[in-house]
This record gives sequence, structure tokens and C-alpha cells, in this order.
Amino acid sequence: EDAVVRHKQALQQESDGIAKQQSLLKKKEAEIELRESKLERMQAELNRLSEQLKAQERDVKDREQQLQAALNSAASGSSTVDGAGGEMATEADERSALENIDAGRIRFNELTLGSLLGSGSFADVYRAEWRMPCAVKKMKGRISKDQMTEFVREGEMMRSLKHPGIVKLLGVCVEGGSFYLVQEIVNGFGNLFDFLHKKNARLSYWQCVQIAVGISDAMAYLHERHIVHRDLKPQNCLLVNEKGEVKLCDFGLARLKNTAYVETVSNTAGTPAYQAPEMLRDEPITEKVDLYGFGIMLWEMYTGKLPWSDKNYHQMIHTVAVRNERPPITPDMPRELVQVIEACWHPLPPKRPTFPE
Repeated sequence: EDAVVRHKQALQQESDGIAKQQSLLKKKEAEIELRESKLERMQAELNRLSEQLKAQERDVKDREQQLQAALNSAASGSSTVDGAGGEMATEADERSALENIDAGRIRFNELTLGSLLGSGSFADVYRAEWRMPCAVKKMKGRISKDQMTEFVREGEMMRSLKHPGIVKLLGVCVEGGSFYLVQEIVNGFGNLFDFLHKKNARLSYWQCVQIAVGISDAMAYLHERHIVHRDLKPQNCLLVNEKGEVKLCDFGLARLKNTAYVETVSNTAGTPAYQAPEMLRDEPITEKVDLYGFGIMLWEMYTGKLPWSDKNYHQMIHTVAVRNERPPITPDMPRELVQVIEACWHPLPPKRPTFPE
């Protein structure tokens, strides 16, 4: 009888174990179904975006054909446009001209400066007219030799850049000891910083993704050409439209890479909240500093908060460069986004991904 009782107890324990395993399996099946449902929704959204991009590409091709037809008509004398009057240039004409201008020296008397668009540490930016509407960046105040070198370096570097996600340089102007950069003007929603913190607008998750993809594409283009931005931040990302298209600007702190490192007088130039720990420690840097700034921007876009707004300059440097802390991840942040952010702001530069990744 004791043996029978023990046998029954053993069977009961085994039965309880099986029931527990079945319960765990059902729970895992439910989790898998939830993940599959989420993946299906993401795939559907990606398909929608893909179709949208294809439609935009078809639209661009149609406009190119229309523009080519207009140019052929103009060449045959069917239409004329002059500076004193005549027909207004179409948006497509202006875009075509913009894409085909090789940046060079522009005479000051060819420029008509308008209203002030913005002001930075080194320069003021004005709305202006040249052969088309443009933006003119003028060096502030007295120009030192180092500032002049900085300004000319930015101009020379930007002249070689042709990418839809990068503000195009039209030319350089020197007048009365002042230097001017004549650039493409971006008529959109302003810069990302003002959109988030002055207009108090919030981005949807998919808007964050679209903006991130645009920035990554432009930054990959720069890094392929051994250019490190060094000051990647929301103020230097211009929103073109509500779909999340962006253009990067202000390469005043960029440097050409020399083998593995960036030659610079001071690594601490730039905006501290977006600077990598190695920059704050004034150590040799690589293009991976841009990935760190990108990670901070992703966090800021999703949360709508300013990074390190609760700390002063010295506290922030100690927190980031000494204690290796990062802004807090919110519970509602998608796991995929968290993985990207944490990879980008990894304390070890070699562990950070590349922009194509």
C-alpha cells in the first residue's frame, strides 16, 4: 500500500509538471502570436512606405521629362526668361538649376540679402536672392585667421557634396573682409530642434523612423568620403516636409579624416549634449562620434525631451564622460529602437554600428 501511495504521488507530481509545462507553452505561444501580429503590422507599414517611395520616384521621373521638354522648347526659342521681366521660373526649373550649379566664387553685388533666418556661434543666416532664392551664411563680427580658415574649409568641403539629404552649397563670396556662404534654401518646417522644443510638436514613431533613415543615408554618404560631421544635432537637421524628409546643414565643425583619426585643434568644439564621451575627454576620435550624437537624437525625437536638461555643463560632462551614463530609456520605447539607440551610444566607439548598418 505504501508503494502504491508513493507511485500515485509520483504520478501526481509528474502530472502537475506536465500541466505547468503546458501552461508555459500556451503563454509562449501567445507571446509568439503577439510578436507575429506586430511584425505583420510593421511589414504592412513598410510595404505602404515602399509603395509611397515608388510613387514619388515615378513623380520625379515625370517631372524630369517635363523639365527636359521645357528646356528643349526654350533652346528652340519658344520661350525666354530675363532678369527684368518675362515668365516666372517654375519650381522644376529652379530645382534643375540648383542641381546643375557647380559651386564657385559669387560676387557680392549679385546677392540681395533679405530677412535674418537664424544665428549661430560663428555666423548669421539670411534669406537672399541670387539667380534663385537662397540662404546666405555670413561670418559674425571680426574674423580671426582660425575662423577664416574654418569658414573656407566648410565652403571647400561642401562644394564637393551632392546628396539630396545635404544642403547644397551654391558658392562662396568674399566682400570687405567678410565671408559668405551662398546655399540652397530649405522651405519646410525649420530645424528639428525648433520643431520639437519651440513648437512643442511630437513625432510619431514612424516619423522618427523616416527622419532617422534620412539622416543615416546622408551621414553614410559623408562617411564614405571620410568626412566627420562632429556636430550632428537637431539644430543642424532641417525638416523638408511632414513625411520626415530632412537635409543636414552646418558642417562648420566637420573635419576630413586622416587615416583612423580626425585632425583637430580641439575636440571639445560642438554641442556638449550630443558629444561622445571620447570627445568630452579630448581623446582621438573617429567617425563613430557621429553615431553617438545620432543615438542621442533618436532618444530626443522619441521622448520629445531635451537630453540632460536637469544638469549643468560640468555635471553633464561628469555624467557622460566619467560615469558613462546615458539618458533614461522610457518603458514605452519600442524594443527595436532601444537596441539601435543603445548600440549608437555605446561607450566603446568600435562597438557602435555604422550608418549603413
